[in-house]
Amino acid sequence: MTTVDENERKESVRDRFSGRPTGLFAGLGVIAALALGFGIGRTTVEQPSGLASEEVSTMLGARIAAVNGEPGPDVASFYSTEAVLEEQDQDPPVVTRGAQQISDHLAAYRGLGFRIDPSATPAIRLGRYVAEGLTWAYGYQGGIVVYELDDDGRIAHSWVIGGTP
Repeated sequence: MTTVDENERKESVRDRFSGRPTGLFAGLGVIAALALGFGIGRTTVEQPSGLASEEVSTMLGARIAAVNGEPGPDVASFYSTEAVLEEQDQDPPVVTRGAQQISDHLAAYRGLGFRIDPSATPAIRLGRYVAEGLTWAYGYQGGIVVYELDDDGRIAHSWVIGGTP
């Protein structure tokens, strides 16, 4: 039978853990990296970039229906209370503040025959911002609308850009 001297045993354990990576430390490193990667992945899911989510696209489609006067939610319900609409395609630009005021403003356009084509291009999203190309009547062929969404998914600020007369 072979016996191991207690000092020899302590020496070999100390040698294994003295400044050299070991299976234990490597394993802990892998677990930490996976946990960090999972945490980063969850953050990116909350603020996606690329195509807008189905929820946001559905909201924008319902907004178009409301602007066009179809039955359903009022236009104001898609905007935060303190929302701002900047129509950069007008000369000079028109700025409207407040959800109800934006709703009334767009209703006035509707009274003049303004309609948005519901077959809009797919919306893209980068963090809080969403952009979509739209085609409309009333003297313009279309343009791009950029929306800033608030924490509740309502439109906090929107910019209408471009449009071909």
